[in-house]
Amino acid sequence: MKKINCKRCNNKFNSNDFIVGDNVCPTCERMNCITFWYPRLFRLGFPMPKTIIIHTNLPLEKLADGEMPKGIEMFLIELVGRMIDVGLAENGKVFLRTGYLSNKHDWEKSCFITKELGKSENRKELLKHIINIVEMSSFATIDKTIPIDFWAVREFIETEPYFTYFAGKMPITKERRYFVKNGKIECHHNYWDRKAFNNNIDEKLFEKMAELSKEDEKILNQMANYVAGLFSGYWSLDFLKSKKGDWYLTDMAIGERSYHQEHKT
Repeated sequence: MKKINCKRCNNKFNSNDFIVGDNVCPTCERMNCITFWYPRLFRLGFPMPKTIIIHTNLPLEKLADGEMPKGIEMFLIELVGRMIDVGLAENGKVFLRTGYLSNKHDWEKSCFITKELGKSENRKELLKHIINIVEMSSFATIDKTIPIDFWAVREFIETEPYFTYFAGKMPITKERRYFVKNGKIECHHNYWDRKAFNNNIDEKLFEKMAELSKEDEKILNQMANYVAGLFSGYWSLDFLKSKKGDWYLTDMAIGERSYHQEHKT
């Protein structure tokens, strides 16, 4: 460990020498949690998937070690109840994540929850999805588990996938990442970088997915400028286009911790 200045707030903190890029303090890291940015935007009626946030004191870290924490059944029951509240019964699917991540590349085994998993007889299958996300939270850093005390049950936004990819057959759809800094748009990119697919994609499909119309850009610029005016500092904003053509803000993170493509796409 060594004392360094946080890249975001400039305050000193203990950085781990063994972690590449460990240059943001734990306080600033906490701003990446959905509990920080979602409530403020929700109160203002900003377009986002309907979301219910659950807090738990259960030691869910034990799941990564193959242990079942006491009270896990009640946690599952509460999750299912909130899933029904955001549309599981009507729409047949919801999106699940912690305050920080969803492990979406494992899609069918992690964040994508179907109506079948909401049935009591399929509780063990639902638990597998939770374990998947908990394990990713424990693997994501070398010396600690990314916090898993908050979970977000989210409305599933229907989209028009261009193809599926990764181990979990994740649907790849039209998304856009904006970077805003000190109240202004810095740049924006197609959310998906070609590098993510190891160049093993249909180029025409990729170009169609990455294309942004002037109308879409106008709408997104307005949305990004609005959010930029509410949150100080450097942020990434992720937007998703629905099948109906509407744009939703799905995620935010401090810019110092967000992947940034080398070139505008």
